[in-house]
Amino acid sequence: MLATDPSPPSSWPAVSLAGIDDLPGLAALWLQQPNVAIQPAFRTSGALEQLVRHPERGCCLLIREGGQPVAALALSFFLSLREGGRCALVTDSVGHDPHVAMLLGAAIGYAAAHGILHLLLEDGVVAPALAAGAGFVSGPGMWRHHAAATGKQLA
Repeated sequence: MLATDPSPPSSWPAVSLAGIDDLPGLAALWLQQPNVAIQPAFRTSGALEQLVRHPERGCCLLIREGGQPVAALALSFFLSLREGGRCALVTDSVGHDPHVAMLLGAAIGYAAAHGILHLLLEDGVVAPALAAGAGFVSGPGMWRHHAAATGKQLA
């Protein structure tokens, strides 16, 4: 059975899920990043809105300082026959390395709590040292992390 509660565990005080009210700040955060290939602003905003409004498709984990988003990590969910169940692809990240490292740790915890078997991370989404430090293993074009999923896996 899939989990339906998209909330991160309360043990992550600095990390939360993005909500509708966060969309303007998140879009601004993404659009000001020089190292991120950005589509036109309306496409970036639309993609973020899809993650926030449709938690079955994915989520956006974020860190706020002074009430404003300072770092974020986007996850897209999918079902993989090859991987044997529910997976998440880390599609994008923005922010400074210490924040992104914290978000990767939160993504691993989120995956375990929500029946996601594998987290996949394309090369270039985060620095290799951050991926390795969070327990991801490098493979061809992709970093992988097997989540220690709880009993909320697909049957």
